[in-house]
Amino acid sequence: MITMTDRNEIISMYDKTGSIRATARNLGLNRKTITKYVNEYLEAKSSSESEFVAYLKSEPTYKDGSKRQKKVLTGCVCAMIDGFLKDNDEKRARGDKKLCMKATDIHSRLKSAGYDISYPSVTKYIQNKKNT
Repeated sequence: MITMTDRNEIISMYDKTGSIRATARNLGLNRKTITKYVNEYLEAKSSSESEFVAYLKSEPTYKDGSKRQKKVLTGCVCAMIDGFLKDNDEKRARGDKKLCMKATDIHSRLKSAGYDISYPSVTKYIQNKKNT
């Protein structure tokens, strides 16, 4: 995560060298990162004076990933996991605790059903269901 001072350092280094590659090499950052902040800087510089000053005083912004839609953990997958958890609850109520499916079993069932889902995604979903 780039801070305001890091961004200003990128801009000043770019002004000195005039090269994105040299700036990236000197600061040890990726060229794409340098390009992003240099392009923002050049856009703000070409706009009005007040917008340029506001850009220099503002913190760098990032996209909010919390609103991102989940790609793999769809409603169908959640319904299958909920079904497995419901079966586990019924087995526990009957006293067949050893027959309950673990997270690894649920994950392997989902994989065999053709869903490309990671084990941590399954365990996080199960943990969230237990906590709520």
